[in-house]
Amino acid sequence: MVKNQHGGSGHKKFASKHQDTKRGRKLRVSEEEGEIYAIVTKMFGNKFNAMCIDEKERSVMIRGKFSGKGKRDNFVALGTWVLIGSRSDWSTERDKNGLEICDLLEVYSTQQRDELKRTVPNDWTILMNNDHSVVDEASREVEGGVVFESNSANDDLRRVLEADLTKTPVTFSGGASATIEEEEEINFEDI
Repeated sequence: MVKNQHGGSGHKKFASKHQDTKRGRKLRVSEEEGEIYAIVTKMFGNKFNAMCIDEKERSVMIRGKFSGKGKRDNFVALGTWVLIGSRSDWSTERDKNGLEICDLLEVYSTQQRDELKRTVPNDWTILMNNDHSVVDEASREVEGGVVFESNSANDDLRRVLEADLTKTPVTFSGGASATIEEEEEINFEDI
């Protein structure tokens, strides 16, 4: 046996004997009734909330299989597509917000997500609409080096900036209105 001359406790865990060969792994698809495709919307440590393909939000527990050594290959973050298993057949547990509790079965990488869209005939629009990590380029406008996205907060900001240029009253999406008054210039030499 070869002597570990560069060693330390951290080097042994990266040995080839501990690596799983994930290259030949086939795509895991939903096979049973209780398995549901979902996208991660909120993270809470060892559990997360997910918006499922059936338009229901569920609370998902991260099983021990997805922590420890296997965590590097199965990292769960916001916007990650996952396969979850419902406990509705044997448990009626709900979390404190009243969401159904499910278990994490599979974490999909971006390549697996694209393959899933091609091979499985489902309506993926619900998951794609809840994926905030991908920005839709059609909904963005660029004006003077400032990027405006089409949501109400940015629309209000755009109206304030335009009103500042034209000196007109501004009406916000909440119904409130404001008028931007012209400020006189201050000469610092007079002070």
